[in-house]
Amino acid sequence: MVLRCVVVALVAMGCPSSGSDHEAQCKAGSGLSCFEAGLALAKAGGPGDRIEQLYQRGCELDDGRSCFNLATLLREGQQVPQDLSRARSLLERGCQKLDGPESCAQLGTMQVRGQGGAQDVSAGEANLKKGCEGGTVQACVNLGVMYGGDEHGEPKPGHALQYFMKACQGDHPMSCYVASGILDKGQAGPPKPDLAKEMAQKACDLGHEDACSGPMR
Repeated sequence: MVLRCVVVALVAMGCPSSGSDHEAQCKAGSGLSCFEAGLALAKAGGPGDRIEQLYQRGCELDDGRSCFNLATLLREGQQVPQDLSRARSLLERGCQKLDGPESCAQLGTMQVRGQGGAQDVSAGEANLKKGCEGGTVQACVNLGVMYGGDEHGEPKPGHALQYFMKACQGDHPMSCYVASGILDKGQAGPPKPDLAKEMAQKACDLGHEDACSGPMR
């Protein structure tokens, strides 16, 4: 009787789908299943060409994470041959058609750097903002670096502080530390030593060694 109840319960709850189930569902037209099958195969160290096929189909079926994951593999040359142009194309689909913040963030970085196509700092900046506003912390960090005065534009310390603060809210220790310096030195308005100390403390709590030993401790 107990065994029968267990069996009934398992049937009612359902069982986790296997990789072969995901692949069958992918073939039937489920973009999410393509993503799940590709991810499982990638984690298992499966053949790169099959991972590529699964993610590619998922992307074509409008699964944004499939577009992003395949673009990342192509950009970094992991498990598949590096192809920056194709990676950028996949990210454009993931960002512009499917509104994926991670795709927007990575696309923006490639556009700013001129990777996989022509350099377009203005479009890259816009896509980094989409990524940051969508919750991708690294996009906020990259914007902070841009506005801090890298090779892509004039320094805009107020903008830099804005995005480093946002990244700090996402628990990015370096951003908390940089924000504390901008606030302490008054580089984006009047100095705010109390807030600077708060940001430095958070950076330290998140493991930034310089923040733990710096003058604001």
